[in-house]
Amino acid sequence: MAGRTSNDGKGLEDLVATIEGLLVPRGFRVERNDRVYSDDGVQIAELDIVIRGKVGSADFSWLMECRSRPSIGPAPESWIEQLVGRRQRFRFDKVTAVSTTGFASGAAEYAPSQGIDLRQLNEVAPDVIDWLGFRSMRSRQEHHVLHHACLRIGDESPERQQAFLDAEPLLRATDTGTVIFADVIPNGPPKRLCVRIQYPHDGSHFVVNTTAGPVRII
Repeated sequence: MAGRTSNDGKGLEDLVATIEGLLVPRGFRVERNDRVYSDDGVQIAELDIVIRGKVGSADFSWLMECRSRPSIGPAPESWIEQLVGRRQRFRFDKVTAVSTTGFASGAAEYAPSQGIDLRQLNEVAPDVIDWLGFRSMRSRQEHHVLHHACLRIGDESPERQQAFLDAEPLLRATDTGTVIFADVIPNGPPKRLCVRIQYPHDGSHFVVNTTAGPVRII
């Protein structure tokens, strides 16, 4: 993807937080730049991404730290050591290190032994971040009101035409058996109906049952 994250890692944090926010189970919270204070009110840490929720009846906390420093190179082992310290100090159940420049050999070997999950993203496009942040979409569904309707038949014999006129307008689908206009009286007062018609395939059609047999509606 074109367009790398800035050196401060903000673009990377935005991307990771957005993805995890879409994937975490209902009830979990994804918090950005979580500040931790001492008992005296002094800030002692700022955590990139913290995910909190419940697994069964137990509380679960997950720290994700992001690093995007292309000018420096792969994330060093010392960064992993810092994350191990943060996990122990703040009692996280899981810690993940995310880097856009990979991990130095010492870091890649040390992290698994300490239970630190490693993830690498080489490039992050800002437009991808914006797209993943898309949470809702408005849609419009049209509904049509049919005030008057008539049934048209094909070239039928006079006898079948008369049978159609004499029949109660019971319209039935040949494939599904769906019946509409069941209670409409010929030439009688109008009746309000809600009708949804679907043809399963091109050969489907509706018929009106008459004394001369079913008459197809075209």
